[in-house]
Amino acid sequence: MNDLLKERVRNVVTAKGIKAADLAREIGWEKSRLTAQLSGDRKITLGLIYDMVNRYPEISMEYIFHGKGSTLLDGSCGEAGDSYEQKLIAELKMQLREKDAQIDVLKSCVMNMHK
Repeated sequence: MNDLLKERVRNVVTAKGIKAADLAREIGWEKSRLTAQLSGDRKITLGLIYDMVNRYPEISMEYIFHGKGSTLLDGSCGEAGDSYEQKLIAELKMQLREKDAQIDVLKSCVMNMHK
């Protein structure tokens, strides 16, 4: 799973067109700490993802965590003037709807097993 996260985080960095040194500076990290995670020497942490999304709210968490959609949000989570928090809430609501649908499927499977 961490290899997938590493690949997706790298894809986001590429999509943003920024170098590791610039990203490290922008998110307040030491370059060595960032490159260790991007190179695979260390595991990708939630702290890195949080700091990246906090600095660049257009980064799609759906892409990073699930590999779905584009690396960057295209406005589908809200209007151009929406704040980061509004986009985050919209994205989380979408994830909750997907999880609810998965739960319904699992409930149905369990009910069928007991018949």
